[in-house]
Amino acid sequence: MNGIQPTYVAVPREVNNTADTIPSYSSAYAGRHAAQSLINKYTGFVSSGTGITCDVLNRMDEPIECQFGCNLSNLAPRKLAPINCGQLGESLNDQTTKLRLRSEVPHLTRKDVSLIREPIYDILCRTLLQNGYHKAFSEMFHLYEKQNEERRIAGPDSPLWFIPPLAEQPEKIKLLAHHLSQAEMASRRRDHHSVCTSYLLLGRAFQDCPDDLWLAEHFFQNALKVAQDITDDDKLKLATAHQYYGLILQKRGQLDAAAVSLQEFYNLTRDKQWTNGCGAMLSQLATKHLVENYLKRTDQLPKEYHSDRIAFCREAHSIALKCDCWDIEAPIWLRLGQLLEESGKYEEALKTYKTYFEKASINEDYNHLGLACEALAKLCQRQKRLEECIEHLQKFASICERHGRWTELGRACQMLGSAYDATGDYASGLKWMKKAYSLPHMIQCLKPEDFRESVEAARIMIGVSRAHLMNKAYSMNMLDESPSAVSRVINWKSRPENEEELFPVKELKLPPIRFDDRQPNRDVLKYAQHPSTGFLYHK
Repeated sequence: MNGIQPTYVAVPREVNNTADTIPSYSSAYAGRHAAQSLINKYTGFVSSGTGITCDVLNRMDEPIECQFGCNLSNLAPRKLAPINCGQLGESLNDQTTKLRLRSEVPHLTRKDVSLIREPIYDILCRTLLQNGYHKAFSEMFHLYEKQNEERRIAGPDSPLWFIPPLAEQPEKIKLLAHHLSQAEMASRRRDHHSVCTSYLLLGRAFQDCPDDLWLAEHFFQNALKVAQDITDDDKLKLATAHQYYGLILQKRGQLDAAAVSLQEFYNLTRDKQWTNGCGAMLSQLATKHLVENYLKRTDQLPKEYHSDRIAFCREAHSIALKCDCWDIEAPIWLRLGQLLEESGKYEEALKTYKTYFEKASINEDYNHLGLACEALAKLCQRQKRLEECIEHLQKFASICERHGRWTELGRACQMLGSAYDATGDYASGLKWMKKAYSLPHMIQCLKPEDFRESVEAARIMIGVSRAHLMNKAYSMNMLDESPSAVSRVINWKSRPENEEELFPVKELKLPPIRFDDRQPNRDVLKYAQHPSTGFLYHK
């Protein structure tokens, strides 16, 4: 063929059987060495001058298991293993996930970034100024500076340094910014009602936290100033502002300043049918708060200032009587009687306690009825008028038993037992003490914990009354030199449980009980000084 060497395709099979070899890449394509170098680089096979042997082509490789679920069932035998697509699929999934997440992230402006990086106080101040709330910003900045100044004056050892500043309390600073901006908007509209309401809401939000009472006082004072300009609601807002301002001053210990606002609140609510959000009458609330203020001022005075304390209590008493509410009136009767008793005015105190007892009986208030009986018993015992004391206690016990007031009945029985024991009637005292002790077990459906105090006192007094009851009989047997008396004492010493059998009451020959000038028998010292039995006898 014109002297040109034929290619390996034209070579006859019988001349040169090269079926088992593949010609080299360079010989097939006119000796391009660059292509051959690429083959060596990417395949790793080193070809000879004649080509690659068919052993490589006929080699049976194990299929590579794909981690991403590639289908290997269609692979024919004697083929190369499939390409492992795991790494490629993983990279593709990562890129897809990144793109999806990046698309979900909103576009952030500089303002959005500042919300994360800057303090909330700075952000709110800038927002108030940008929106034109300059008055709200000034008030919030004033409170912030006031707190820092108080901390600086108090010094680092002060408890104020344990209270976090307003700038570090996001919820409170947001609440301040919201209500102050609302108040400024209302003031621009000359809506004094909304301004007063915003200040009242701020004060009520801070009045329950002990660390924020100064904030509550500040906002209640502002509400009071604004309420003075409201003239179209019959001074209802003014009365409410006086109420909250007086209560917060009283809570902070400023009783005299609080009395002024509470007195104004009391005067503004007279003969008015105003109610608060809970349905309570404002007139009764005013009476209650003013009476509490007088009682706290009474307790604040030294105990030796009897006349001043009684004067404050009488003022509170007169205010409570006008209210015609027993819940407010009852504590005043008891407190007035106690002050009169402390000052030595026993007759006035007795009269006050009796009135207190009668009113408690009329209102069926058994709690205050028991307090009145206890006060009467102590006063009558101090005046040696035990007959009247026992009379009131028996009346109290009968009322409680008739109305099923079992807790108060247990207390009345215990008090009656103590009163009888004080008069020397140990048998009657022991009877009432046993009744008080066994009352929780006699009546079903009673809670033992409600009787714990009275039962414990009765348990102790039972032992005391039994000891008092056998005292004279034991002393008589000790002084008696007869064998029977000595035998009784020895038997009781060996087993001190049968004193009622060994020392019967009939042997005592006690005189009838008299309440006039009756003193308890305390003969222990008398018999202790006896020459034959007394351990205090000295020759």
